Amino acid sequence: METSEVKKAPKQILKKSTSAAIRVSIETRKKLLAELAKVNKKQSGKRVKMDALLLKLMTKITAADVAELQEASLTGRDRMEQSYRAYCAKFGQITMDEFLARISEQAVKQIGSDDVAKS
Repeated sequence: METSEVKKAPKQILKKSTSAAIRVSIETRKKLLAELAKVNKKQSGKRVKMDALLLKLMTKITAADVAELQEASLTGRDRMEQSYRAYCAKFGQITMDEFLARISEQAVKQIGSDDVAKS
């Protein structure tokens, strides 16, 4: 009986990629490609790549832009938590339930005063 040797295929040398995909909305992609097309409207020279455009744009972000983006990402629950922490820092520690009860009382008073003002 002959034993057959299984020949192993030589391992391919994998080239490490220097780029990665990022997820953006279709509208954002269209805007970025339009800007890149404007940048690349030139008579000579190599193409400007998306990476170079994005790196340039990133240096233009200010601290105010960062704060605005962070604020826009907050949910209602996050804002409530911030208000709760600020209240506790100013007036002393209370439970979240007590805090919600106080907010509810103020809302009911405001609703009542709005009804009186309308009539």
